[in-house]
Amino acid sequence: MAASVQTGDTSPSPDVSTSSPSPPVDETRLLPPTSLLYFHRKFDETEYAEPSRVLHVDEGGQRIILEKSLFHPQGGGQPGDVGRIFFRMQGDGDGETAEKSAEVKNTTIINKDLPDGGHVVLELLSSSPSSSGPALTKDTVIARQQVDVESRKANARLHSAGHLLDAGVLRAGVKGWSPGKGFHFPEGAYVEYALSKEGADIPSSPEEKSQMIQKIQAAVDELIRSGDAVRVRLEQRKKEETGEKQSAAGPLLTSATARYVSIGGVECPCGGTHVASLENITERGQLRLVIKTLQKKKSNMRVSYEIVAALMT
Repeated sequence: MAASVQTGDTSPSPDVSTSSPSPPVDETRLLPPTSLLYFHRKFDETEYAEPSRVLHVDEGGQRIILEKSLFHPQGGGQPGDVGRIFFRMQGDGDGETAEKSAEVKNTTIINKDLPDGGHVVLELLSSSPSSSGPALTKDTVIARQQVDVESRKANARLHSAGHLLDAGVLRAGVKGWSPGKGFHFPEGAYVEYALSKEGADIPSSPEEKSQMIQKIQAAVDELIRSGDAVRVRLEQRKKEETGEKQSAAGPLLTSATARYVSIGGVECPCGGTHVASLENITERGQLRLVIKTLQKKKSNMRVSYEIVAALMT
């Protein structure tokens, strides 16, 4: 018997059961970028009383994204802001609205790789909102944002102090130190400097380190006494420049605008919060910026510092 001849497409059917599903789309990446209010406003402005919509709420209702944020997220070497948000929600049957508030325990940033900027996330305490009733939902209008004043001031002092060390190192005549990574948290604040391969001042003995600390400390103290203002400028970027400058300026800057901060005559790109003038670092003599230690770590020099209460005489 002749063998039967098959016609048509004889390729095997795809095994649907073993095909990989498409990864879920993170809907937050489709949101418009958060407008960074702290980016353009004065550092000591800790309250914003204009409406801002909630763009996203996570399933637990404790992480929200606003269209505009006065809260600075953790990043750029400093902690995130804390505080409260205030909003109104519809009452039960009477058509009236009741003001509620929620405590912000931390602020972070996500999607910072997006070309137009990322999204600031406010993390709320589990007990928020403060009064009974429905929780925050998408499109809830935040009527007022209130950053905790003392926390913002403490973060700003430490961040500005870290920048001031750069100016102090320069004024003290230290050779071969190039500013690098900064960590401006209350626990263990420091700035690291890359050491040039030739000609860098590298103290080795305890006596040499002590002398170097004294030189930089004297320069920093002199700069603080000057009361010089902290200066900020914004620079619009050309489209072809955004990739390079985004990397240099850090994740808290938008792709369209670079922000530069000048402290003690030394300018660098920065998206953080700062004091208005150098004397605010020490609250006009109530506090003191103290350089604690110098520690060589491979090809870097770490300068640790703290802000402590001044000894009153």
